[in-house]
Amino acid sequence: MAKDRFDLEQDIMNCWSVVDDLKMLLESDGYDNDDIKAVARLYTKKFEVLWATFEECIRNDFAMKKNAYSVQTYGIDDINDPC
Repeated sequence: MAKDRFDLEQDIMNCWSVVDDLKMLLESDGYDNDDIKAVARLYTKKFEVLWATFEECIRNDFAMKKNAYSVQTYGIDDINDPC
């Protein structure tokens, strides 16, 4: 299923929690550099997912607008149909 702006919003919210996660870690006893590195690795992955969702939304939006333009301008029912 193609991702949409709601998926993008959810991925943004997932990344936004980095601040809360770091605050919790810093306020806890016994954290070390390995803990910080683990959080950094986790959020690197979350931001990669966010970026992929953003790119997919842009591609989907562009394709939708391209199809809408073709239908309006040329009366084409399916831009991908050569007939």
